Amino acid sequence: MGKDKNPRKKSSNKLILLGLILLTVCACGTTEPTNSTSTKPANSTNWHCEESSVNGSRRYLVTIYKTIKDTTIQLISNFHNISVEGEYDVKVKLSGKTYTFSPLPQEVGSSQYIIRSGSGKANANSTQIDFDYTIFDTQKNIELAFHDTYTR
Repeated sequence: MGKDKNPRKKSSNKLILLGLILLTVCACGTTEPTNSTSTKPANSTNWHCEESSVNGSRRYLVTIYKTIKDTTIQLISNFHNISVEGEYDVKVKLSGKTYTFSPLPQEVGSSQYIIRSGSGKANANSTQIDFDYTIFDTQKNIELAFHDTYTR
């Protein structure tokens, strides 16, 4: 009489254990970009950005993430010095040494800025990328041209 032979109880205990394991795995956070449904980051590289426009210049850091599923897609975090923890700001498509913002137009993170056009070109040893692009500011209703130089 000492042993419980109820198969439902054993099955129920296994389901509870499985649920706890899934909850633990899903609850673990990440600082990698997460707002892409079709891309998952593989590795990242930090870059120094020097940005210039008619409003002057500024310097800040960006991170470029290569993706696992599609090696031609890269994600840029802190683009235009706008950063949201755990999210990338823009998506670029790489062909050879040329970068294009894709898709266009593209919202910069969850800001009021929209990239309307632009591209970039890496140097021969990929230690510098020069981007030229236009951003529309939806709050000020103006479009501005920018030149960024990324170096590492």
